[in-house]
Parts: sequence; structure tokens; C-alpha cells
Amino acid sequence: MIDKRSEKSNRAQIALVIVVCVVGVLIMAVVVAAIAIRVSGKNKLKNQIVTDIPDLLTDENEKLTKEERKIWKEGWVKHDGRIYEYNDSIVTFLFMVIDKGDGTVKKGADGANGGRADALCLLVMDSNHKAVRVIEINRNTMVPVDVYNDKGDHVDTVTAQIYTQYGFGNGKEESCEYQLKAVEDLFFNIPIHGYFAIDKETVIRLADLADDEDLTVSDLQKVIAKIRTQTRHDITAPLRIYNEISDRMVTNITAGELMYLVSDAGDYNFDNGEMYSVKGKYTAFEDAADPGSGEFYADEDALKEMILKIFYDEVKISRKG
Repeated sequence: MIDKRSEKSNRAQIALVIVVCVVGVLIMAVVVAAIAIRVSGKNKLKNQIVTDIPDLLTDENEKLTKEERKIWKEGWVKHDGRIYEYNDSIVTFLFMVIDKGDGTVKKGADGANGGRADALCLLVMDSNHKAVRVIEINRNTMVPVDVYNDKGDHVDTVTAQIYTQYGFGNGKEESCEYQLKAVEDLFFNIPIHGYFAIDKETVIRLADLADDEDLTVSDLQKVIAKIRTQTRHDITAPLRIYNEISDRMVTNITAGELMYLVSDAGDYNFDNGEMYSVKGKYTAFEDAADPGSGEFYADEDALKEMILKIFYDEVKISRKG
């Protein structure tokens, strides 16, 4: 059972990280507005999508009919008697809210003091269905975590909370890459095409746009509406936000990729983006200094079903007779 204090803390984390996702998309639009390298960005993203095939499998993959075996393709998944294939029009980004202790995202003194990813979510952009989906990942999800020493050597792999993986890097690109791999592994190697990490203090500043210190999920529409209204009156509004936080964030998203995404997603409705969370069993630590700490074990079957719903399309097979 989750006590009320832990539940409120988790809801606040979810709200804040989704705000970051939405603001991040708006920022992208302005930052790359004058960059004419859309094609190279599109090609890079598409090449990555084609070469990275998820390894999502079910027991039903071993129980194919003769007809299904004749047409079967690598990467297909069978579930509840239906066949699915990965939707290669999707691009996915990992957003992280980082707690470094001093409130900044910066390089650590050594290779194993990078801080922790206090909030995690995936932003999924689907050009086929003109949809944007946000997947919240419980920071306490128990996963295999790679342990590195201060020289950057891999020394062990242990089961621990997923947010701890960030700390074994340098607090910047290395930590982000470690965290991205841990999330990809949790999602059965669904390709994640980029990352965006920001510190907690900056997230609080973004949340202040809602004029509400006690931000909850129900306040998200207010934050989004205010940012979009400001942008309609002043196209430089997102740019000012970007300038304020640029020295406090880490990203590997290139200008070309951003240009492609912004132009491709021009008719997406971000306000109605679907929000999901990984289901599972959570046990809070009693008397912990951090009320949001505990152990969360993802429900693997429910996770597979969510992945199929978001990242896959059903294959229509004509059946004789």
C-alpha cells in the first residue's frame, strides 16, 4: 500500500515531468525555427528507427499457425491471437529531472557521482496517428543497474531503483546515456532517439507558470495553456524559457532532428496527448527521509500490453475460408 504522503509526492513528480515534456516540445519549435537542415535530421532519425528492432516477445510467438509462419517477419509479436508490428513512424525521447544535491545538472567530480534521475518519462511522437503520448516511469522501478567505479570501469550489475543508474556517470552526457539504456532495457529495447535532462530547481521555475506552488496533475492544462497563449502573442516566449534553462540542461537532440520533428508535428494536438504510467506493485519504505522512496516492481504483462498499444500497429492478415 502507498501512504498518502508518498502518493502525493509521486503525483507531484508525475505532474512536473509532464510539464517539462510539454515545455520541451514548445522550446524545440523556436530554437530551430531558422535552421534549414530538416532532411539530415529526418534521415538520421529514420535510419535509427529502421535499425533498432525491439525484442518484445510473448509466449504466443511460439504458437503460430501454418499460415502465420509463411508470412512471419522479424520483430512481429503475437498477442491475444492478433499479430502486431512495430510502428516505425514513432520517435521517442527520454525526459529526466535530475537531483544533484546542489540543484544543478553538471559534470561530477568523478565518474560515479552524477546525481539521480528523480523523475522520468518518455515522450512518444507518432506521425502516423498524429498523436503525442507521455509515459511516466516510477523512479523506484527495480531493474538491473550497472555499477561503475570512479574510473568508469564496469564492476557489477545489481538490482536497484532505476533512478540510481544516472548517478554512476559523470552527471552529464555519460549519465544520460546510462539512464537511457536502463529505460530501453525496461521497455524491451524500444528505441529511444534522444534525451533531455534538467535539474529540479528549473522544473520548479517552469511549474511557477501555473502560479501554484502545490502543483497537481489537474493543473497541467493551465500551465500548457499559459505557455501557448504567451507564444501566440510573443513568438520569442519559448526562446526566453530556453535561454533561461539552456545552461542547466543536457541533451543529445541535434538541430536537424529538432527541425524535422517540429515541422512534422505542426498539426499535432499536444493538449490532448495521452498520458500513461507503468503499472506494478509498489512498497514504500517506512520512516524514510524521502517520502517517495520505496520499491516498485513493474507488471511485465501489463507493460507489454501498454507497449503494444502505443508502439505497435496490428497486422491485417487476410484469412481464407
